Amino acid sequence: MQRYVDDMLLVPEASLYSAIGTLVRMHGFVVEGAGAAPVAEPAGVPQLPLNTIVARVNGQNILESAVQRGLERFPPAKRAEVRNE
Repeated sequence: MQRYVDDMLLVPEASLYSAIGTLVRMHGFVVEGAGAAPVAEPAGVPQLPLNTIVARVNGQNILESAVQRGLERFPPAKRAEVRNE
């Protein structure tokens, strides 16, 4: 793995829920926490340059309560940008 991975980052649980909400509201993807981790904000890291990140979004079953928690963490100011149904 060291041959292909330069660094690994920790993602706080709150960031996972925010990422779940963002993926649902902006892209219509319903994914569980591990699937949302690639787009979650890492702990203690300034914003990374977008051209250096690979993000594979996947996942399996997720509890409805976890999706709701993620949606509640989606910033109200960004709700106007939400994907149309």
